[in-house]
Amino acid sequence: MSDFLNRMKGAVDKGVTTASVKFKESVEVVKLRTKLKNFSNEKNERILELGSIVYTLFKQGTLKDQGARIEEKCGAIQDLDRKIQETENEMERIHRESEEFLGRSQGDSSTLIKCECGAVLKKEAKFCAFCGKNVLELREQVEKEKALFQTCPKCGAKGINLDAKFCPQCGSSFSGVSQTG
Repeated sequence: MSDFLNRMKGAVDKGVTTASVKFKESVEVVKLRTKLKNFSNEKNERILELGSIVYTLFKQGTLKDQGARIEEKCGAIQDLDRKIQETENEMERIHRESEEFLGRSQGDSSTLIKCECGAVLKKEAKFCAFCGKNVLELREQVEKEKALFQTCPKCGAKGINLDAKFCPQCGSSFSGVSQTG
């Protein structure tokens, strides 16, 4: 009887630990998703502002004289791109650490799929547990994106145009390097 109770206690302890780790992960990911949404909204506002400025200058015939002003706005947008990438990387790191702590290391990260809502899904998933998106559609989208974009070998930034010669996040050169993916 004592052995049975010890096994039950162990199972309950493991369940409590798992729930605690997953709850902490969820709280941190929700904070990061909010941060990510704010960065994306700010980026969209700055792009609209930049477009409005450029068009106004074009109409006035003074576009050529305003290169520094436009570069400043583009730099701010590029900074937001970097913050967005860092936040996405942080979300993935938190998930990996939680899984490793629980002894469920996923190994090859290419077996994971990231949903549009930000959730990281296992390769066996058919639908996202958070938003209900069909994972088959996500896999097809990921494969299409791999063919169209490259990943920076230095900082890991993804979604970089294949024609780019430098990483927009860290500035490293792509000369002679073919990094799809």
